[in-house]
Amino acid sequence: MFNLRQAESPQCVTFLTAKPNIYFGFKQDSTTRPLEALVMHIKIICIGKIKKSYWQAAATTYVQRLRRFCSLDIMELKDGPKHLPSCERMQVEAQAIQAKVSSQDIIICLDSHGRSLTSPQLASQVKSWLEAPGQTPCFVLGGAYGLSAHLIEQSSSVLGLGPLTLPHELARIVLLEQLYRALTIIHNHPYHH
Repeated sequence: MFNLRQAESPQCVTFLTAKPNIYFGFKQDSTTRPLEALVMHIKIICIGKIKKSYWQAAATTYVQRLRRFCSLDIMELKDGPKHLPSCERMQVEAQAIQAKVSSQDIIICLDSHGRSLTSPQLASQVKSWLEAPGQTPCFVLGGAYGLSAHLIEQSSSVLGLGPLTLPHELARIVLLEQLYRALTIIHNHPYHH
């Protein structure tokens, strides 16, 4: 059983276990604040909805699993108009994405040419983003044609899910699974061996 109490600072809420100084399996000393005591929030902005039932089922599974570890906000934005050429369509989608981004967001674009990380490396990077004071990691997934070059240039980081081209629905599932895996690594959960 966990107790919730207000800490000394009104903005800080601490989750306590039955054992003093143990926070979800991590010892706390006077110089560190356990990640588990932070209100962890992850934001995902996607172009397009998941249409196929099998992708929806997979997404639902990982969203439920992720919500055990963090607050998750997924925004699905409309695809750009189909009558436009691909570059103009990406510009329209980029404007919609930028309208949903706040100044506190750490923008992480997913692109096939982005930096590939191992799961432990991603976990380390996610942990640092989550620990950034007053900031929220915001993962951005483009539509069928990807993201505009301008949006990618403005991002804090560009990650790749590998050199293969993936359908954007599958890319979202892979992102959700890898975020879940990263959080299980951070929390020493046995999901990632």
